[in-house]
Amino acid sequence: MEWVGLVVNRNGIVLLLGISTVFVAAGAGTRLPAARVLEVQGKVTIVNPDRSDRPAATFSILYADDSLVAVKGAQITLIFRGDGHIERVAAPGKFQVAQTGCQPATGVERVTLSEPNRAVVAKISMGSQGIVQGGVVVARGVPSAGSDDAGNDDEPHVLAAPGQLRPIPESALLAAKPTFSWPAVAKAKKYSLNLYLRGSRVWSAASESPRLEYAAGEPLKSGGMYAWEVMTTLDGKEVKICEGVFYAASDRQQAEAEGLQKLLAKPETSSLALAALWYKQNRFVTEAIAVHEQLAKRSNDAAVYWTLSELCWQAGREDDAKAASNKAAELDKRAAARENYPNALLTD
Repeated sequence: MEWVGLVVNRNGIVLLLGISTVFVAAGAGTRLPAARVLEVQGKVTIVNPDRSDRPAATFSILYADDSLVAVKGAQITLIFRGDGHIERVAAPGKFQVAQTGCQPATGVERVTLSEPNRAVVAKISMGSQGIVQGGVVVARGVPSAGSDDAGNDDEPHVLAAPGQLRPIPESALLAAKPTFSWPAVAKAKKYSLNLYLRGSRVWSAASESPRLEYAAGEPLKSGGMYAWEVMTTLDGKEVKICEGVFYAASDRQQAEAEGLQKLLAKPETSSLALAALWYKQNRFVTEAIAVHEQLAKRSNDAAVYWTLSELCWQAGREDDAKAASNKAAELDKRAAARENYPNALLTD
């Protein structure tokens, strides 16, 4: 399972944690992640110890025994897991990847963030590792008239895909007072919404439309995991239409998100990549989609479009998800067709 996060060590250096477990390749033994790709321009290939290779792309993971092959005019920007420094390879040739950086040093330059951005990234990096995952999202409803199961009152039935619910299921929210919405149900004249925190109901409201704005006296509890359900009455019976789970951003995440906005005021591609990783890891799906869409316009990497597709599916944006996955498949196909590097570049 992949895990991405930003932290700071006691010296205030940014660390990028790329993988929660070590990677075991067939016949290659245990491999340790060394760096993440933030930006690629031109043709750069990642060569494995067994001499198999793959094109470098935004978000690619490099291991301590990989090497990079860059053609003339290409460059790649990496953030290293060991001490969090950022390097840019901007010269043609072959470079060995290690936990401490790329070798040879000739053609490799350290990337220094501007003072304001350095402070913002440091602040973000001090954040938590993300809210602990928990809760299950289920959408249930009343069977449509004439369905095979219409006469079975005890059997739950899917009314809508989770992507039709707002807040987006299993996502985290920056808004202190979110808006709830769900698909309308035929013959339902009134809906009632119940919001729970740790199993205790903390708010209830009614609406004639499938939409309600949170209007309790207190904002959502920082870092809280909330469950909600919507009920209605049909044929004299109270029926649960749907239920979901979401997370309220912690105070620290709120501060980190504010810092991200400063960082993204005039973003470099590498800054967008860092923000995209942070938003996705912390489950801010709406924000993650927006940043991935910006990143896709610059990077043109299949990995960005695959991730964008995944996020759009989660948000119920099926057309956008399909478009992103089609674009990713097209880019993968193009990359496979054009990657034909000279053998001389792959030799010592």
